[in-house]
Amino acid sequence: MKHIDELKDVSNVNLVVFDVDGVIVPRGSKVIEEGNMVTYDLKFPSKKFINFVRELLEYTNVAISSGRSMLTLKTMFSELLGEERNGNLFLMQAENGGRISCGVDEIGAGHDPANMRKLMLLRPKLRSI
Repeated sequence: MKHIDELKDVSNVNLVVFDVDGVIVPRGSKVIEEGNMVTYDLKFPSKKFINFVRELLEYTNVAISSGRSMLTLKTMFSELLGEERNGNLFLMQAENGGRISCGVDEIGAGHDPANMRKLMLLRPKLRSI
């Protein structure tokens, strides 16, 4: 692995796409049912990957591709929703439903990225209660 500045043989890269199913994020999410409550044990990308994407956005658009639902992807990558750096966007593509989020814009029905980010920030507070 080289830093993107060192990739002399690659020029004009417009988009870098990461497959997250078992590659960036381990497989094995589980649905847990306890009485009337159903929870989803979801795997998340590492902080190292999140920071890597932020750095990469300085140079090119970055996309996540997955067979998971868009709602699941938005939960997993909430830290990156709406990220735009140097004119480049963080994009998500869900094969399950075919919806695409492009920064804060979305093609198809979905959930507002800003609201999803606010909900994610509530999780630690709720856990402490």
